[in-house]
Amino acid sequence: MVLVAGSVIRGLFVVIYAPAIIVALLLNLRFPHSHAISTNFGHLASDPHWYAIAQEIGLRPKRRAILVVSRNQVVNRYLLEMWQSKFTVVSHPVLAMLLTPLKWLSITGPPMYMLRYEVTKPNGEPLKYGPALDEISRQFEKKNNGKPLFTLGEEIHTRGKVGLKQLGIPPGAWWVALHVREASYHGTNGSPRNSDPLSYVDAAQAIIDRGGYVVRIGNKGMTPILQTEGFIDYANSNVKSDWLDIYLIGGARFLLGSVSGPNEIARLFGVPVASANMVPMCQGPLGKNDLRIPKLMTIF
Repeated sequence: MVLVAGSVIRGLFVVIYAPAIIVALLLNLRFPHSHAISTNFGHLASDPHWYAIAQEIGLRPKRRAILVVSRNQVVNRYLLEMWQSKFTVVSHPVLAMLLTPLKWLSITGPPMYMLRYEVTKPNGEPLKYGPALDEISRQFEKKNNGKPLFTLGEEIHTRGKVGLKQLGIPPGAWWVALHVREASYHGTNGSPRNSDPLSYVDAAQAIIDRGGYVVRIGNKGMTPILQTEGFIDYANSNVKSDWLDIYLIGGARFLLGSVSGPNEIARLFGVPVASANMVPMCQGPLGKNDLRIPKLMTIF
């Protein structure tokens, strides 16, 4: 009964949106969709990222992609605005609501993040899933002369100096962004992707001892880790903002963390990622300057 009702609803949408569908097909427009782009920091970075670079290397057909995401629902407006250089972004709540059906119709709404990636290496070797993502990254890097998809512009650097001063980081100092996913994120208690932030204390102290600052990013209510000079608990501070979230990752010497969304923001800017407690190990591609340590798990 539910399947029949779903088919009927989809059929009604096709009829109602028929003129819009025809126009979209004639103008070669597409409305790529993602199931989690609004509610997840990482997906807002990774899903458009993979769509964009797959087009760049010819894995997807060249079409004008329209990113439909309401600015009232998205987790980071600054990150959404960044995508305006790669997509036509429709973020007005009313327009986004009206155009949403075009995302979920298969004829106009291709999946932004494909579950089954397949690509062929230059030597003809076919690759799937995780290895395919690694190869897509390599091919894009080669085509783009080693440059990442984004670089921090002058405007955000100027604002960033003010933000760093508010956090107590002096001009010219370097920092490492730290993010350890905890149960407080989306209430995901018991997820294997969660880790104990206290297990990162020694690594944070080693960075501070070498003259760097450690800036812990994330959501309010995360577990306190260190109370020492050089450690900044930005996640629980009162100076948080969407743009500063991005700057602290994109301008970092590297990102230290676990399996979490900020890794994907670092990847946009070519910032190296050092991940501990990785599970699964194939979660996202491994950059040429990245490091990973698998999570130890006990099976009873």
